[in-house]
Amino acid sequence: MKIVIREEERKTRTFQLPSALLLNRFSAMLIRRALKKKGVTVTRKQTARFLKALKHYKCEHRDWKLLEICDKKNQHVEITL
Repeated sequence: MKIVIREEERKTRTFQLPSALLLNRFSAMLIRRALKKKGVTVTRKQTARFLKALKHYKCEHRDWKLLEICDKKNQHVEITL
């Protein structure tokens, strides 16, 4: 996963995070807990399938933008898988 922050006056900052740190059983547990607080029940099997599908999608589409944000101050943030 790559996070890119671009500002008009400053340099571009890039942070690269290994996908294994973000797409694992621990993150699946956190996803389940967050959804449970919102009233959505999800099984372990469902979260495991979701993370597996996300990993597979990442391999096929390397530059897929997960999130892209622009604000009034010309700060631009991109998160790619």
